[in-house]
Amino acid sequence: MNLQVLLNDMKTLPRDKQEEVADFIAFLKSRFGTRKEQATSTNTAEKSGSFFGMWSHRDEMTDSSSWVRDLRSREWETRNV
Repeated sequence: MNLQVLLNDMKTLPRDKQEEVADFIAFLKSRFGTRKEQATSTNTAEKSGSFFGMWSHRDEMTDSSSWVRDLRSREWETRNV
């Protein structure tokens, strides 16, 4: 995607359609954020290394890998019975 081509295409549209394009871009940004915002929020979550949100208070989530491993082990044990 070439931004210059998009900008040139937008300039060829009537003024009211240019405003629609600008409104649509504002809508997309409000819904999905910008790449920089997404990268920052993802990096922050990854750097913390712990669960967050509804799982943050759960003691078993301090070592999430162990918790998942145990859960899978118990699930497979019950299936093999």
